[in-house]
Amino acid sequence: MEDSKNVLRALFRAAAGGKRTRHLAVVFSLFPILAMADTEEAENPPIDLPSVRVQGEAESGSLSVTDVEQARKELHGIPGGVSLVDETQLREGLTSDMAEVLSGVPGVFIRSRFGGDEVRMSIRGSGITQTFGIRGVRVLRDGMPVSGAGGFTNPELVDFASARFAEVYRGANALQFGGADLGGAINFVSHTGYSAPRLKARLELGSNEYIRPQVSGGGRFNRNSDGFVSVSGIHQDGFRGNSEQDTVRAYGNLGHRWSEGSESRLHLTVQRNNLQLPGPLRLRQLLEDPEQANAFWQANGAKRDFERQRLALQHGFQWNGNQLNFGGWFGRVDLDHPLPFVVIDDDTDNFGAHLRHEIDGRLGGRNHRMVWGVQAAFEDSDGRQFAPAGDGRRGGLRQINSAEASSIEIFAESRWQLTGSLSLVSGAQAAIARREAVIDFSNPATGDVDDSKRYSGFSPKLGLVWQADDGIQIFSNLSASYEPPSLGDFRNENDPNPDARANLRAQDAVTLEIGSRGRFGALAWEAAAYHARVDNEILQQETSPGSGQGFVTNADDTRHSGIELGLTGTHMLPGERAHELTWDFTYTHNRFRFAGDTQFGDHRLPGLPANLARLKVAFRHASGFYIGPSFEAADRTRVDFANTLSAPGYGIWSIRAGYDGGNGLRIFAEGRNLADKHYVSNTGITANAQGNDGTFFNPGLTRAWFGGIEVVL
Repeated sequence: MEDSKNVLRALFRAAAGGKRTRHLAVVFSLFPILAMADTEEAENPPIDLPSVRVQGEAESGSLSVTDVEQARKELHGIPGGVSLVDETQLREGLTSDMAEVLSGVPGVFIRSRFGGDEVRMSIRGSGITQTFGIRGVRVLRDGMPVSGAGGFTNPELVDFASARFAEVYRGANALQFGGADLGGAINFVSHTGYSAPRLKARLELGSNEYIRPQVSGGGRFNRNSDGFVSVSGIHQDGFRGNSEQDTVRAYGNLGHRWSEGSESRLHLTVQRNNLQLPGPLRLRQLLEDPEQANAFWQANGAKRDFERQRLALQHGFQWNGNQLNFGGWFGRVDLDHPLPFVVIDDDTDNFGAHLRHEIDGRLGGRNHRMVWGVQAAFEDSDGRQFAPAGDGRRGGLRQINSAEASSIEIFAESRWQLTGSLSLVSGAQAAIARREAVIDFSNPATGDVDDSKRYSGFSPKLGLVWQADDGIQIFSNLSASYEPPSLGDFRNENDPNPDARANLRAQDAVTLEIGSRGRFGALAWEAAAYHARVDNEILQQETSPGSGQGFVTNADDTRHSGIELGLTGTHMLPGERAHELTWDFTYTHNRFRFAGDTQFGDHRLPGLPANLARLKVAFRHASGFYIGPSFEAADRTRVDFANTLSAPGYGIWSIRAGYDGGNGLRIFAEGRNLADKHYVSNTGITANAQGNDGTFFNPGLTRAWFGGIEVVL
């Protein structure tokens, strides 16, 4: 025990020193000790550590895909902000896009950009100026990346509606998946034949010709084989002009148990997406008529169409407290993307492999869990760009381009029970990334591009989890994050600085986080406060205000601070029957700013509101019927680095009613934005708007009605 105290004293002295090199040395010094851990099966595992998995029968579940209860135990041992979105939360209402199922998670900013299933997402200010898609947050499916090796995620590629549950890791709390991004990671976990109902049919209908059917089902073929399949689609005209969407997705997995401790699983995804893009508006236009399209975007037939195929293979082993998973994936996306300023044709291949090993055992007479792994990912794209000729047609060829990205990550994380109520979590990730771009311009007067650059970083983490009382935890962690430029950043030819690619640096940060989670009576909560010192933050800006074309730069020093709060409660109403009043409240405070920038001083970073809150209240009848309102409010969002232009804050309210009696039938109906508020959902970014209104503003959904029915057999 005295040795444990000495280790703790050394760790805290290093953390107090404030020097990143000391943090690295401390974490490195732990690994030789941890490597000697005895893998003897743990006795009486504490509540904050996952129990050893013992699966002696095929009926017990999949070995290659995480079970929801095991996931809860895993998250309970992490010293930072994490959330689990279960299947009830995923399915209780509309499932038109990822924003519908993740917007209630504390700390997550997620919005449909133009009304379709293309969303913009940020966690803790990750990719804060990325006005489309996702960067700085790793998106995974069953622990394997959906995000490309180039550091960018097309959100339309995520088939969240076929998932069983989602794990949200904010900040550097996703280390066990190799994630060391500023924003963290989101892992969507699939149904298998062990967990899926035999047949499930769902249909959603609503305003603007919205229709979304889905059929899924799964089961066991014999004692050792199982499978799951989901087929779904979306059609909607959209609430704005030029915003029609047609999407078809099919996903399935097939598993085979070779022995009691060995299983293989094959995953297949096929998708076709057609999405029109209405474009941003001026604030004056939005407040007058948010349903109009940007005339310039509409005239040029702006859209994003793609076809996608993805194949992945996993294998899982279990023996004597060990869990070993390894596998690989290959995916292809063929993109047709007319925009007002360019028409893009692009074919991208993503492929890679991973290995992850979990060891539950004993160290120094205490429960100990070790996770280590390696992941290698590669991306290869070939494209052409044309001048727009109106209505989505191609004009003259402007360029032929190719780009490659690769990343190799090695990671390890240790959870060690120091006392009956205190656990130490330490770990690190080492990463090497490469970016390469070749651009051949049709105009011989324009210099061609042939650039490549290699990036490498090391990201340690140190945290404590204290089980203060039954159901109550207090945690803290100190972690580093590392994020090289995305492949899109590196290949961007719009930058006025010809040496921009050579000078583009990786972004890194050190984050301190404290928080608590738990339950007291009928009240449950999760809360975290964090502060990050970010070096070389990667920021996008438009080449000229309202142009829609942008480039990236590195800021010198920025600061990201915030508060993430989630509260849920249940009040039993008086009477003989078990009627309930439930409520769910989330609040996120963001303070993202420059730190003594030579041009922008201490100005706020644009792109996200400083405060965002949601409240849902419902009366739930014992029969399964429920009804209640919901409220959402946000304050203003700055649009430019100079802080001269902002989108106004807003408040909207909606209502939902439904039935979920636990008998296989689920029905819901909801009205959105019932006051028909005209408001800004998300914005573009520029350096200095000089206070002038411009085409930066994307409207939120106007008043709309939706309903759905789900039947489980």
